[in-house]
Amino acid sequence: VVRSRRWEALQRDDRIAVVVDDGAGYGELRGVEITGRARPVGEVPRTGADVPELAEAETGFHRKYRDPARPIPYDAKHGWLRVEVDTIVSWDFRKMKATAREMGT
Repeated sequence: VVRSRRWEALQRDDRIAVVVDDGAGYGELRGVEITGRARPVGEVPRTGADVPELAEAETGFHRKYRDPARPIPYDAKHGWLRVEVDTIVSWDFRKMKATAREMGT
């Protein structure tokens, strides 16, 4: 929501980090951290102007979370961001088990 504190903070400082991880136990943990700059895509707030770059993302979001039989609703409250990537760091603790087995420990 473009009237949120998070959105206001991004207007002051566009640096962003996105973390996605998976796994239940320590030896199963894996993930990725992406750092960079957040850049708005399309008009903010989003009102439905034709933005070809957003067509696939908006259609996929609408198909997954809303009724795909209806037109995409634009509420003039939200915006889309693109992360211009500076760094990508990943980890996969599952590999530590494989390395330990290979070393005979």
